[in-house]
Amino acid sequence: MGLGRNEKKLQAAESLGIIDEAVEHPPSDTDILVISIPVRSIPEVLKAMLPHISPATLVTDMGSTKSWLVEEINSFIPPSHTFIGSHPFCGSEKQGMEAANPDIFPGSICFITPARQEKEENVAFLRKFWEGVGMRVISTSPEEHDHILAYTSHLPHFVAFTLTNSLPDKLCSLVGKGFLDTTRIARSGIELWEDIFLTNKKEMLKAISSFEKEWREFKKRLQEEKGLGRYNL
Repeated sequence: MGLGRNEKKLQAAESLGIIDEAVEHPPSDTDILVISIPVRSIPEVLKAMLPHISPATLVTDMGSTKSWLVEEINSFIPPSHTFIGSHPFCGSEKQGMEAANPDIFPGSICFITPARQEKEENVAFLRKFWEGVGMRVISTSPEEHDHILAYTSHLPHFVAFTLTNSLPDKLCSLVGKGFLDTTRIARSGIELWEDIFLTNKKEMLKAISSFEKEWREFKKRLQEEKGLGRYNL
């Protein structure tokens, strides 16, 4: 079942077979509710849906940051309800239901981030859910998740965005395949990535500082014309 703010898109999702049925609220017998929207919008949307969510429903998400999100949600979700964060680490720069692709899940990593004294059966159920679409599930803390993703996902996107912005306009029609490959992920939605950067600010700044150290060292070696082999050039 699908929930969303755009009725036309929900109708299109039904006609394409992406969802079986569009609903206004989660039915009372819902086993699992997956929220897939930009990170900073998740708490507000969940709070609005809470009156319609059964305590028996396990709530999770697909956001790329976890510490901020889990803290926000745990500040208002009642003890009777269960939220466990998820992050299927398998997206692309493409957006919208037209880009839906079931093949991105099998073999990819999915992080789950239990943060309270969650019942073992709830954690096991969420793990089984993601393993059911072929994912390799890793359970970690929200803080460790954000540290890992700052280096393995968020920093590469930052580099792609800044590299794209550094290209002079007059050279845009002259880029090669290497530039396009390196900056492909810069076509990702800015609304989505602004939320990710801001909600993982602390770890992002650490990752950027590490990157700065490396490019300053490279710049120094280039100026001195020595030791560039370290960079596999």
